[in-house]
Amino acid sequence: MKRWTEFLILYFAIPATCIFIPRMHVFLIPVLVVMSVFCFIRLRRDPTFYRKVLRFSGTVPAVARLLPAAALAFAVLAACVWLFHRETFFLLPQKHPGLWIAILVLYPVLSVVPQEMIYRVYFFHRFERLFSSAALANFICAAIFGLHHWIFHNWVAVALTLVGGWKFAATYRHTRSLWAVSIEHAIYGGILFTVGLGQFFYTGTWRVAEKLIGH
Repeated sequence: MKRWTEFLILYFAIPATCIFIPRMHVFLIPVLVVMSVFCFIRLRRDPTFYRKVLRFSGTVPAVARLLPAAALAFAVLAACVWLFHRETFFLLPQKHPGLWIAILVLYPVLSVVPQEMIYRVYFFHRFERLFSSAALANFICAAIFGLHHWIFHNWVAVALTLVGGWKFAATYRHTRSLWAVSIEHAIYGGILFTVGLGQFFYTGTWRVAEKLIGH
């Protein structure tokens, strides 16, 4: 019961607060950071936690195996933007290169690693056993990750992150590496911001980057 309560607070009550209370999206990055620090401290104090998850060793070969799928995703998403949303095709790198670079640098640090700590590392360590099968745990992980992106108030962000959440859950289950799944997440996020889908994720890192470069 205690674990279910923690699950509901962490993955429903806190995100719902950010989604439904006006202007809370402004505090998205601080909320992510605080939540990830909480998760990290809990894991470090847990003697049953497999600490190799946090080590970088073995990350490079794992990431190399993920690159062909990322290249295919880049091509498919670029084609979709060209066909259906041509006015934003490669908009950031062409029109706002400084902002684009700032986002690519800040996004992994401020958003990706905290999200992977919360939604993959902590989720699978603390809550995987609440579900009857690995497939169901993967589905729940992807669902909460995708639905929490309703903070951007558009279905595109939710749909893309539902698919991404499933992919990242599968990667983490296979690698048991925070850094491998974080790099994969950063690559896919970078693709979105590059090909012209970043406007569907406008808040968080984008807002921070704009402020830093005075955009």
